Amino acid sequence: MHPLDAAPLLAAMDPLPHRERTALFVRAVRGAAPADADRLIGELAAGDRYSRRLAALAAELAGRADLLGRWLTDPDAEVRGRAIRAVRTLPVPDEAVLAAYAHGSSVVRHGLRRRLAHARREELAARLLPLARDRWGAAEAAALLPFCPPATVAAELPGLAVAVGSWSRLAKRHPDLVLDHLERELDGGPDRWTELTRPLLAALPLRPARALDLLERHRPTRLDPALAAAFGPLVRVDAERATALLADPGREPDSRERLPSRTALLRIARADPPSLPALGRRWLDRPDRFAALLRTLPPRRRPAFLDAATGGLPLPADRLTEPVLRLLPRERRWSETRRLRAAELARGLPEHAVQYLTPLLPPDEAWDALLPATRRPDPGERATAWHRLSAVAAADPRPEAPARLLAELRRTRNEQDPVRQGALRALAAFPARRFADAHAEALTDLAAEALAARDCSPGTRHALSLLAVGVLAAHPAGERPDLLAFSLAVLEELTSRTGGLTLPPLAGRLRRGQERQVLDALRPALDREERHLLLFALVRALGPRAELLPELDDRLHRALGTERDREFTEALCLWLAPRRGRAAKILTALRLDPSAAFFDPVRHHLATTRTDLLDSTLLAERPPTGRFLRPGERRPLPPARHAGRWAPRQVARAAELLDAVASDPGRTRDDRTLAVREAAHLPGHGTRLAHRHLADPDVLVAESALAALPWTDDPAAALPLLLEHVGDDRARVALYAAGRAARHADPARLAALLAEPATRTSGAKVTARKEAVRLAARFLPVDEAAGLVAAAFHAPGQHPDVRAAAAARCAELLDAAPPGRCSPRPPPIRSRRSGRPSPPRRRTCWRPVTVRTTRGWWPGSRSAPARRRTWRRPGPRSPPCRSGPGTCRARPRCCPGWSPTSTGAAPG
Repeated sequence: MHPLDAAPLLAAMDPLPHRERTALFVRAVRGAAPADADRLIGELAAGDRYSRRLAALAAELAGRADLLGRWLTDPDAEVRGRAIRAVRTLPVPDEAVLAAYAHGSSVVRHGLRRRLAHARREELAARLLPLARDRWGAAEAAALLPFCPPATVAAELPGLAVAVGSWSRLAKRHPDLVLDHLERELDGGPDRWTELTRPLLAALPLRPARALDLLERHRPTRLDPALAAAFGPLVRVDAERATALLADPGREPDSRERLPSRTALLRIARADPPSLPALGRRWLDRPDRFAALLRTLPPRRRPAFLDAATGGLPLPADRLTEPVLRLLPRERRWSETRRLRAAELARGLPEHAVQYLTPLLPPDEAWDALLPATRRPDPGERATAWHRLSAVAAADPRPEAPARLLAELRRTRNEQDPVRQGALRALAAFPARRFADAHAEALTDLAAEALAARDCSPGTRHALSLLAVGVLAAHPAGERPDLLAFSLAVLEELTSRTGGLTLPPLAGRLRRGQERQVLDALRPALDREERHLLLFALVRALGPRAELLPELDDRLHRALGTERDREFTEALCLWLAPRRGRAAKILTALRLDPSAAFFDPVRHHLATTRTDLLDSTLLAERPPTGRFLRPGERRPLPPARHAGRWAPRQVARAAELLDAVASDPGRTRDDRTLAVREAAHLPGHGTRLAHRHLADPDVLVAESALAALPWTDDPAAALPLLLEHVGDDRARVALYAAGRAARHADPARLAALLAEPATRTSGAKVTARKEAVRLAARFLPVDEAAGLVAAAFHAPGQHPDVRAAAAARCAELLDAAPPGRCSPRPPPIRSRRSGRPSPPRRRTCWRPVTVRTTRGWWPGSRSAPARRRTWRRPGPRSPPCRSGPGTCRARPRCCPGWSPTSTGAAPG
């Protein structure tokens, strides 16, 4: 027996895990002579689906580009995928790629375009482009433009620009050509920035200087939000010119205009261009934008900038808002606040209406004004006063401010719960880094009094948790032991009342190595606890930093010895989270509890990596029992979505288990439908199992089987069966499932299948006929789709809704038609009432022209969202057609050689 015979090699691979099985096969093929490898590929290609997938892998390893070229349209997704991927890495013949693109399914064409994006085969892309344009339309041709050589892009972009779907991909490879196209478009007509902003945004990061020149020459009347957000590269080129463009007084104000990024504003502030005050004046009526600009300036420059932007005139309260005032230096802030308060009171406003300005006064002055408000009879006013008093204390830089606030808060022990809750929330918002160990006693008394109150509400307990968590996050390393003890005591008390413990995310707050200090500070509390709640909370709070502490890993491992199922599950989940050492940990978990195989992280690992353990765990005749599967409980379904990594016998065993569940009338409907859906992913068995349950008495199970057919390993084969249901009650499921199956069908077969349901006038539901028209327009070549859509429209007795769907697809097919091709006038739409066609008009040439609209567009359509092509007759001033039949171009022109009643082809 030859060492590279298929049978012994498959037998040696069978008991191995997926990764080792693949590695053994790769070593065998790479170490074989070319003749032996070719013979092995031939043997495997003649076998079952599993063997054919191995044959595709062997062909890729052996560099058999000719063989892979023949498999570009293979019905098996994995075989086809390897052949398509080889277009990037192997010299797959151009003729094979051209044939596959011309006659392949939508999935094949999409895969080839993705591989061309990385293959750098520009000549192949240039050969594909005219084929795609003539057969599949302008949208698919435009999708190939980024991969073509510059000369091809320069020649084709003017005609395909309307159909370009991804300007960013095109500009990434050809930024100068995109900007050349923009200049031609803007130089030759009125302001068209609405539809040309997308290509500019794509080229702007790569050629910011040219983009800035273009914006200055053709100033937009409205700054697109996306363009305003992408101003950073323009500022790097020239801050003055970019700022002047932002502050352009000729541009009309727009409330939808977005603010540039904070980085761009910081660059503008750092450059200090002469147009900066003008930008401030433009944004004065938008305090949020003005505050964002003011925040980027150093504090010493802010008063002068405010004076320059306002011209030295005092601003009213609706423009000099609280966020703007807080950004001013304190002396200027205090003077402006006093002026605004006096002005508002002079207008007749009561004192409480200007109370929001009080925290902006000097601390002592604000304190004296707010303290009486904490004793007002209205509880809502008292709670608001505590919030403002806390804000005053937070703005007071003196060290005694926290103690002063805590001393006043002691009066809330006899308050109503809403007022006490508001005061505690205000204290939780106070900067916890300003607390010291001397304040721990006052904080402890406040928490104890709040928890001891009879009307203590969940909102008050939440405010206390925010306070304790904030203090712990501000001092996590234990440098304030009394504050750490206060935080842990409050959290433990709240845990005893609520049963849960949550710590704030600490990974982003800690310096490098500080996580060890956190562990050292919390180690005594970790040693004292019995239920491991603090351990779990600490591991979740540290996030990836927990992997740097082996002690936490050991503690989680020891926590697996608990008798409480909930704690065991939580500990196992956190213990298995790190990737490092996960394989060994899963084996340990299976030794502790064999039923852990049904725990989601373990089950995923077994299904994807340790496939050799499936036979004794997930696919065993008698499943292991324990915490995750009690004796007598029904076993969970096998994870069939990963069956492509399994050996054939394991796939067969999974099919047997899923079929048993789907056929068991004693199982719930949810279990049965889920089993049918999961079984569809089994290679070689999904189609058979789905067909078996199509006639199930349970409607839900039968429709699930019908909907699962497109998810099998050969979706195109299910298309005839799905289209058979266009006239019965299963049409609502079958026709939408046919949409996915149609993506995998070759166009010749698809056209034959869709012709009958699309042109029916009876015996099929109207919704099904409309969907058939849509599928034809979406997946068939342009010429065939146009003929089928026209046939559906002209079918005698056709339903008006089907005709409306056909008419809507006419505009889409016009967008897909190659530019410069003149088409005959669309068929007259008959009146819904009379059924008679509209009266004939003068015999003239109707042809598609481009208009700006978004009507009739949806994601994934062939048409472009910003512009579409429609039928338009030339006006009386249109020049006569001088090109002759078949060569009409550029703009609508009269073609005397053709009329709507002509029987010949339309002029070009």
